[in-house]
Order: sequence, then C-alpha cells, then structure tokens
Amino acid sequence: MTTLADLIGQESGIVVYDREGATPEAVIGNFTGVNGLPRVFLTGLIGLGELDEFMFDEVKAQPIEDIGLELEGVQIIYDCNDDAESLQGAPGMLWEFDDPSESNTTVKVYAPEGWA
Repeated sequence: MTTLADLIGQESGIVVYDREGATPEAVIGNFTGVNGLPRVFLTGLIGLGELDEFMFDEVKAQPIEDIGLELEGVQIIYDCNDDAESLQGAPGMLWEFDDPSESNTTVKVYAPEGWA
C-alpha cells in the first residue's frame, strides 16, 4: 500500500485537485490509512490505490512560504477539523504531479510545517 504519508513524511496535509476548466478543490485532513489519494466519500475519506511508489522518485518537494495564499480561489470540500484558517501565513512543502486516475487533473499536496 502506497500512501501520501510515504511521499510527504507526515500523516496530514492538504490535497488540491486542479481539474482543467473547473474550480480547484481541496481536501484538508489526516489521510492515515488512505490507500492512494484521499477522495471524499459519504463515510469520510477513501483512497483508490492509484499511487505508485516509483512515481515518488520523480516528484520533488518545493518550499512554500504561505500555504493559505496558495489556497486562495480553491474550494475546500473537506476540512473536518476546521484547519483552513490556520493555514494563513503557514509555511510548508509542496509536491505537484498529474493525477494518475483522472486525466487533465493536477494534484498539489501541501505539508504544513509542524503538522503531524
């Protein structure tokens, strides 16, 4: 099982799905045990198992000074702990790659500094 925690080294963060021609959508939360990218389902977050551990060799992290600024114009579709406001001015890291299960979609994964 390959998880986002394998990529970013922490259990929680922000995943933005940026579909061509649509408003970007974000999932904020803990994705421990989610096999693949976290997707919103009726019962909470699920994964589709679409992540390949070898793709992580190609994805490089880049530092971000203000994750809140990065999320301007993004629709938050899941934030069970109301963490969105705490992201204003929060530094962290960003990984960006094409969604392996949806064409024309870019995935941005943010790992805020200090999150578990």
